[in-house]
Amino acid sequence: MKKLQNLMPVSVFVKAFCKVMKTLVEDEVVVNDIMLQLSKEMALTHKEVPRVLFLKGREEDTCIVPNEIAWIGAEGSYVCFHMANGRRVLMSGSLHSVLSQLYEGGIDYFVRIHHSHAVNLYHIKARSGNILFVGKDGLPVSNKYRKSFSNYCLVITKRV
Repeated sequence: MKKLQNLMPVSVFVKAFCKVMKTLVEDEVVVNDIMLQLSKEMALTHKEVPRVLFLKGREEDTCIVPNEIAWIGAEGSYVCFHMANGRRVLMSGSLHSVLSQLYEGGIDYFVRIHHSHAVNLYHIKARSGNILFVGKDGLPVSNKYRKSFSNYCLVITKRV
């Protein structure tokens, strides 16, 4: 999501640049060549989001679909993936490391809400005060992460 938003201004810039180039350069072949090179560069920067994740294990890697992860919790030196269907998948590692790898892979819909929790924005069901309900679980939003989480929220109210 963020990467696509970051690319949008670039594409607007490229279109404006091409218009200016057409007015400045009379040789259409040169302009078309520049436009082709820019299109190729933009295509290279766009990465497809992974459809499956493999969680590294000792003997075998566990396959999960990122959209089906409701939330991720840190449990000591382990990370637990809480799936929407109730299944739990445990792996060795840190929450920070897992989130970093997800973001690098283009999966940016997980938001940290607590030292020990990150939620999938698409699986939040409700909120009551500082508690988010993700599936059947109630997860606290800590003071430290409240402001950054609020950047992803819009509260619609009744206007008077």
